[in-house]
Amino acid sequence: MISFRLLPYWNVIFAPRQADPSAGAPSIRECTQRALGPAARFLVLFYGVFDSTRLPDCLAIYPAHAVKKVQAFAQTVLTVSNPHSLNLSHTRRPQSTKNRPAPQPTLTSRTTMAKRPHMDCYAVGDTADFAKTVTEFDIYGFAGIVGDFYAVHLNEEFAKTTRFEKRIAQGCLSVGFLSTVMGYMAQKAPSPGAVSYRYDITFNAPVFIGDTVTARLTLREKDDDRNICVFRADVTRQDGTLVASGDTYLKVL
Repeated sequence: MISFRLLPYWNVIFAPRQADPSAGAPSIRECTQRALGPAARFLVLFYGVFDSTRLPDCLAIYPAHAVKKVQAFAQTVLTVSNPHSLNLSHTRRPQSTKNRPAPQPTLTSRTTMAKRPHMDCYAVGDTADFAKTVTEFDIYGFAGIVGDFYAVHLNEEFAKTTRFEKRIAQGCLSVGFLSTVMGYMAQKAPSPGAVSYRYDITFNAPVFIGDTVTARLTLREKDDDRNICVFRADVTRQDGTLVASGDTYLKVL
C-alpha cells in the first residue's frame, strides 16, 4: 500500500532536471545526507535504491518545497512503521457479541472428581505379591496367545547367537505377573471394584526358563482427587536380580 502512495512523489524526487555538467553526478548517499536527512535515507533504503550507482540528477538540486514534501512523506512512513508511537499496537475494532457462540469448556491436565468411598480400602504401604517358576510351556503358551514368536524366545540355536546365550521369556510375561497382583489389589474394593489403569514398566534383566520370579506391588501414593492408587512395581528372580520395575495405577470405581 505504501509503495502506491509513494508514486505521486516519485517524479518529484527523480524527475529529469538540468544539472551543472562540470559538477558531475553526486551519489545518492551524498544527496540524501545533504538534503533530506535520516528520514529520506530511510525512504531510499526502504525501496532498495541505496547503492553505489550515480544518477544524472539528484535530490540536492531540487527546489526546497519539493524537498519538504518528500521529508514530510518520509516522516509519515517512519511514524507508521512504529505503531507504538501512535498507540495502535493493541487497538482493535470493537466486535459485536451478537450471535457469538458461547465459549466451550476446556480440558485440564488434571480432572478432579468426587472421592469414591472405596478409596478408604487402601492405605499407603499396602503390599501383595505373586511368585511362579517360568517353564517352557509358559513361553510357548504366551507366544500362542499374543503372537510373539520371536526366535530368541522359541529357537534355542538362534538364542545361542545372542548375548543371552539361551532362550528368554517374553518381557510382557513379567507384566502379566504384575497384572495378577493388580487383580489382588482390585479385589480389596467392593463392587463396583477397581480396574488397572496404567502400567509404566522398564525391563532390567532377562528371565530364563526355570527361573522363579516374584512380582510385588507396594502402594506408595493415593490420589483422592482422581480416585487412583499408585503402586511401586518390582519383578525379581530367585537370586534377587531385578528383572522389571516401574509403577502401576489402579482406578477405584
